[in-house]
Amino acid sequence: MNEVTDPMLNTFSPSIFGTFIKEQRHKRNLSIEQFSYMTKYSTATISLFENESRSFDIRKFNLFLKGLQLNSDYLSPLENHLDNYFHQFAIGIIYEKEEQIDYYYHLLRELLSPYKGTTFFIIIHLVNLIYCLYNDSSIAEVPIDQLKDASYLFADNVAFLYYMYMAEYAYYINNEFADSLSYFAQSRQIMLKLKTHPYFQMYHYLLSQHYAAINDYENCLKHCQLAAQDFTEYQNFPRLVNTNIQTARAYMIIKDYSRAQSIHISTLSTAKQLNLVYEEKTIIYNMAYIEMICEHFQHAYDLFLQIPPSQMNEKHYRRFAYTCIRLNKYDEAKDALFQASNLIQDNYSTKETRILNYFLQTLNFHQSLKKLIQLYTQSQNILTLDEKEYLLHMIIWFSKQAKQYKKTIHYMELLFRLRIK
Repeated sequence: MNEVTDPMLNTFSPSIFGTFIKEQRHKRNLSIEQFSYMTKYSTATISLFENESRSFDIRKFNLFLKGLQLNSDYLSPLENHLDNYFHQFAIGIIYEKEEQIDYYYHLLRELLSPYKGTTFFIIIHLVNLIYCLYNDSSIAEVPIDQLKDASYLFADNVAFLYYMYMAEYAYYINNEFADSLSYFAQSRQIMLKLKTHPYFQMYHYLLSQHYAAINDYENCLKHCQLAAQDFTEYQNFPRLVNTNIQTARAYMIIKDYSRAQSIHISTLSTAKQLNLVYEEKTIIYNMAYIEMICEHFQHAYDLFLQIPPSQMNEKHYRRFAYTCIRLNKYDEAKDALFQASNLIQDNYSTKETRILNYFLQTLNFHQSLKKLIQLYTQSQNILTLDEKEYLLHMIIWFSKQAKQYKKTIHYMELLFRLRIK
């Protein structure tokens, strides 16, 4: 190893070596004076090495390892593999290559397992955070508190990803939007420093999701456009498809349904060509939802039928059931609600399913309307914008069928206010 081309310095910053020595010295209950005596280096030199990354010197590091009774080849496995394994894992995440992600995720965990309990294991905490956020799985076992102060341990390119995914954790898991923007700002500083890197294509993509989370769709669309440019430049077509889905969803939220459907149609063919099954289902469902909101129920029905039953979730089944009700296909609506009830549901969706089932059993518009209004009153503060819009549409239709036109006007006004927010 040398100071310019040291293995691991594409993953770690030089700071990690001093931090490691200090950590191991403390574990052995060695004072800096005792360690100075053992290594023949002054306390000032040792302190500088432990606390100042610019003082990194591999010769000193090897002597310090010896003083700690660690072999000089202690880090050889990491030197031989870490940079490549992490980079391949990161590229897998960025390009959504599932097999590559899992392969290098497990290689990294195996490679770092002998270093558990040391500073070097911090990279596995970061890898776990990225992996869990990518798979939308629990991060309960990720020690976030340890990661919060760890940025200085990573090389700039890895620190960029660190800031990106700490930002995603902040807005997606904790709703800490100020913290999220702070992380984005720090990642931006690395972009200005390094100028270009394949990892940078994630910046505008994740930032667009931050703005979507706070319902700032002007900035969301701005960063979606920039993300699309980045993904096109890097020929990252899976991410480009997801960016287009995010763009279309933003237009859905601001009620520009025509533009949303245009993006859906053009993106759907790409998703099919790339065999992106989940994305294809998402696009078709979003198209069906727009047709449903626009009262084009036959079109919505035809689109729902394009989603394989194995890919339908409980929300899909509930909204397909309502579509069937509007088309007087009551038997299909009952079957859809039965399928919905067999899937995991939250309290709100369970109540909605019961109300629609009640209507199908009784065909009582008045009582069904009363139940839907109660559901809206109880749930309006927890519903997303599209869920609230969908429920208001149902209430308006049921009120018309029940000939309760004052309620129709009232809830049409609520829907209008929702649309101009």
